[in-house]
Amino acid sequence: VQSVWKNGLCDRVEVGPLDRREVQELLELVLDGQVEGAALQQLWEASEGNLQYLRELVLAGVDKGTLVDDAGMWRTVGALSPSARLQDLVGERLAGLDDDEVATLELVAFGEPLGVDVLAGLVGSDALVRLERKGLIETALDGRRFEATLAHPVHGEVVRERTPLTRAREVQRLLADAVESHRNRRRADVLKVALWRVEAGGTTSPALLIEAARQAGFAHDLETALRLGRAAHEIEATFASGQIIADALYSLGRSDETESVLADLEDEASDDNQRATLVRVRVYNRYWHDSDLPAAVGVIEQGRRVISDADHLAELEGLQAVLEVTSHDPLQGVERGLALLAEPYDRAVVQATLATSLGLPLVGRAAEAAATVEIGIRAYSRLGGQLTLYEPSLLHVAEALAVACLGGLEEAERLAAIGYEKALIDDDAAGWAFFAQARGLVALEQGRLDDAIRWWTEASGLFRFVNHHGPLGWSLIGLTLAHAMQGEVGPADAALAEEAQLAHPADFHGLNRHRARAWLAVAKGHPADARTHLEEGVVLAEGRGEWPMLTMAMHDLARLGHVDAAVAASARIPEADLGAIAEARLRHVAGLAAGDLEVIGDAADAFGTLGARLLAAEAAFGLAAEHRRRGSAREASAWTRKATDWAEGCRGARTPGLAMPDEPVALTKREREVAVLAASGITSKDIADRLFVSVRTVDNHLGRVYDKLGISSRAELAEIMAGAS
Repeated sequence: VQSVWKNGLCDRVEVGPLDRREVQELLELVLDGQVEGAALQQLWEASEGNLQYLRELVLAGVDKGTLVDDAGMWRTVGALSPSARLQDLVGERLAGLDDDEVATLELVAFGEPLGVDVLAGLVGSDALVRLERKGLIETALDGRRFEATLAHPVHGEVVRERTPLTRAREVQRLLADAVESHRNRRRADVLKVALWRVEAGGTTSPALLIEAARQAGFAHDLETALRLGRAAHEIEATFASGQIIADALYSLGRSDETESVLADLEDEASDDNQRATLVRVRVYNRYWHDSDLPAAVGVIEQGRRVISDADHLAELEGLQAVLEVTSHDPLQGVERGLALLAEPYDRAVVQATLATSLGLPLVGRAAEAAATVEIGIRAYSRLGGQLTLYEPSLLHVAEALAVACLGGLEEAERLAAIGYEKALIDDDAAGWAFFAQARGLVALEQGRLDDAIRWWTEASGLFRFVNHHGPLGWSLIGLTLAHAMQGEVGPADAALAEEAQLAHPADFHGLNRHRARAWLAVAKGHPADARTHLEEGVVLAEGRGEWPMLTMAMHDLARLGHVDAAVAASARIPEADLGAIAEARLRHVAGLAAGDLEVIGDAADAFGTLGARLLAAEAAFGLAAEHRRRGSAREASAWTRKATDWAEGCRGARTPGLAMPDEPVALTKREREVAVLAASGITSKDIADRLFVSVRTVDNHLGRVYDKLGISSRAELAEIMAGAS
């Protein structure tokens, strides 16, 4: 190949590293499907955009079953590892190293990032300098410490894979001894030393293992936290080590094992803090994983009988508020949570802020949610790292949902996208799943049904994997809605059937289940059933005081032609500031009921301005049809153009309201001649000369064309004629 290129018989194209977006586009093209965010992040970090490395990692992942197609979404199961071919490629790069260079490379592979002074103390610095010159090792200043890393992550995978077990244990023992004896240790070194000690064998301090396990848990490395916690527990069974094990098992979705560990810890709990910890983990487990709301409430009641400390009792109140908001009583949960925001105990405040930030938008008080989120973030910062506590990222998810409820769809998508990317970088699995779910909700409101399906598919994959049935159900309901609005009965039926089997009590956004059933009935051709489902949803929302949600069911009734039922539903809603989208829904229903085309137009424009393109397009198409029925061709054409523009952003949507008007705009032969010439930039005088008519006649023809098309300028005419051709 080199000879052919040098002789000018072929071109040489340098392909540099791909950026993250390019990696995603390439993967989805090659795999013929969407790639889960976490899988993309792993492949991007492991390959650093190197096309050859990326190819081999993907091939190895598919071959070994660590990269799998899960219902159209590619996701990773376990760690990615280099293929044999990739190992050979990297092995060729590492061939010819002397013994000192190999030893240095092994130390860095198992220890990176590794302090240069620590490394020099073990093998000297000459080999390090040579490896750096060969481009195999890089050094950089991190704070006040120079650290060495391998030049590419794949090199480390290959070196570790090829190092014999005896040598690997020796290397890790050397690293642990060297770092522990070094005077400039960092807090993060604790986790590395503990892992080296466990891998190398020998005696290890339980205190070291517990601290390292906590660090692993805070870094979302649950398997490592579980491993280190168990290692500490085997040496000395304590409440601290048991809590780490229970926390990791819960987060991994292993419910029965979690309950077993908690039962063993009951006798170890010696104070109210430890008893409250057991209550918290057990409530989470019984509710979120076991789908047993009565059992979770019973755990709280039992906790109130054995705990006397006021701070910890306040935390139990916060736990109950979360259960109420996410299950069936958001009004009660919000009031309970608001009463706790001024509590001095930050754990109680954190529970309360999650309840209120999620619940306030449901009950028509979304504008207050941002303040409660800020209170919760401050409480988190004061607490520092905590086991078995909601991640602060969930508060930012609630913030994005509140912003969407108020009508800030673009801002909500921005917040959710930022949170999603940060969660991926932080390896915060719960965070990225909930942010993906939030992005699905926002995309649905915007009419981007394909995007909604993409985000809910990703979220449901993770929630299913970790046995988190509550939010899994929310994602499945969202999938049902989006698929049904696209007329895709099969996928919608499958998602709704899976959600029904879960039977989870976390009925957060439960109205959407009725909406999902209704839109699925529409897709199946059963409009009467759709009306029944929506009217049942109205009753549910009214009983819970979920007024913004009620406006969704109300508006769906109107979208499906049941204006009388929509008006009856709107009469149930009290006067309140429900947010811009809810107000636009109410305005649209009022306009339809009164036959007031101006009010309907205002609602359509409001939907369009807010970014709710599907609702805007439906309202505009309906308005165009009514104007045409009343003989107002100009207005009908203008609204048809608006509707078409909005509908272009709703790829795949197939709702009844998107039906295009059947009648085309009729231009006479002469009007079309004038329109074509004017659209091409010819002046009225030149058109008149060509057609042997007066300028006034040309302008009269243009005026009639403008009226029929609903436009007022030649620029608009040119745009329409270009589209027509």
